[in-house]
Amino acid sequence: MNRPMSVHSRSFLVLPILGFFAIILSIFPGNAQAASHLPAQAATQAPTQAGTQAPSGPVLDKLNPGESKLGTISAQNTEYRYAIDVKASDQVLAGVTGDEGFTPAMELHAGAADKPGSQLTIGLANPIFGSSLVVNYTFPKDGIYTLVIKPGYAKGSKVGRFVITYGLVTFKKPTNGTAQGDVLPSNGFPIIGTIANTVIRNVYKYDGKQGDKLFLVITGLNGLVPSLSIQKDTYSDDGTPVISQDAPVASTQPQASLTYALPTDGSYYIVVSRAKGTSIGQYIVTLTVNGASVQDELTPPNTFTQPSQMPNKIDTTGDPSVMIGRLRDQGLVPDGGELAANVPANLFIEASTPGLKTLPLNLQEDVSARNFVANVQVSWTQAGDTSACGLAFWSVGSSEFAAALIGNDSAATLLQRSGTTFPIQYILPSTLYTPGKLTTITLIVVGDNVSFYINGQLQTSLQGKSKYGAIQAALGNLGNNTKLTVCNYPAGWVWRF
Repeated sequence: MNRPMSVHSRSFLVLPILGFFAIILSIFPGNAQAASHLPAQAATQAPTQAGTQAPSGPVLDKLNPGESKLGTISAQNTEYRYAIDVKASDQVLAGVTGDEGFTPAMELHAGAADKPGSQLTIGLANPIFGSSLVVNYTFPKDGIYTLVIKPGYAKGSKVGRFVITYGLVTFKKPTNGTAQGDVLPSNGFPIIGTIANTVIRNVYKYDGKQGDKLFLVITGLNGLVPSLSIQKDTYSDDGTPVISQDAPVASTQPQASLTYALPTDGSYYIVVSRAKGTSIGQYIVTLTVNGASVQDELTPPNTFTQPSQMPNKIDTTGDPSVMIGRLRDQGLVPDGGELAANVPANLFIEASTPGLKTLPLNLQEDVSARNFVANVQVSWTQAGDTSACGLAFWSVGSSEFAAALIGNDSAATLLQRSGTTFPIQYILPSTLYTPGKLTTITLIVVGDNVSFYINGQLQTSLQGKSKYGAIQAALGNLGNNTKLTVCNYPAGWVWRF
């Protein structure tokens, strides 16, 4: 049988919880450019509204490294310009994410915000950075440059809100192999760095408050086996960390993560280095503080209310428009919407290694939505010792992810990770399906409500934390599995509201 499969399947870190899965999201990219560090020029903070705004015309503002800002493109203000101050050999990593239905464009120009000069590059899609468009550019000389946000060329609204996050990787001469004084964005925006023979430690400073909960994920690339640690109040090369974690050596893309609640106000130093040995290479590191996410700033008000009790059974047969019509008549979904994806016949995803793998449902690119109905058929052609097939959804970026899975141990799992929190943690035995046999999974997702149906019968209905993110086929293998698992998706579709 000819079965299509994308080469762009993705891997995620999976840890045991409640007998099966807790998923910690961290996209493992295929390629990354070498980079260095971030300067400590500004404390990270939640996105703020932009500054100088005329009644009409461009909005002029500035950005400091580690900062995020919220803006609104309107008929009166069709362009935002953010000035940045850089040095020669600095590398900008800036991302912009639009509100649902609005796709902004981003450009980098020479010169100040009031009179930007020639265009140097534009924001491009990159799976490392989730749903953001990213400008990745190394500056040839010192000066003021401008990031310009305007409506994109894609179909959809030409007005809407956006969030821009500014990361700057600064070239600096290390002292005794340590480069320090840098800042990480606190909303999970990825920063690329390098561990080399001359730079064996990179230090990122975070000034926080008592009770702040830090979640860090690092992935080693091109041979690096990374290590994470945190020092309190001051930093020294031989200082004692309050917490540390090395990535496992036996992995093609070794990963480590830390969760730490700050015991007092003060300065904390996040140290990226290499685990035991002499490995060198690039890494991708993300910091999420108190579950912060770019998507949280863009959450719209929910104007539709579902019944307090979802029905125990739904009819999952018929064309998408027919089934959606029935759900609408029952008051389960809002009016309108569109067919966003038809799953190619016999889509499949396979893996023998532990962790969660995902695949775009249409093979070409991710289908994204906040509110949707997904109705797919799934079966195992082969199964690992403890494995699961199903759907990932609300997939935004590092530490922002949800999944609905059915396991070959007859356990149904519905969970969500949002930064340092798990808004949804559900796993129970299910009698609604037979492992390995053709099963229909239906997700009805409106606002924060997620209803999980298996073969037309309600498994559970829970509240999560709404995100605008990708909906994907998903496969999970637990623990030290080495057996091949193949999840097959004979048919299915996604209706987006």
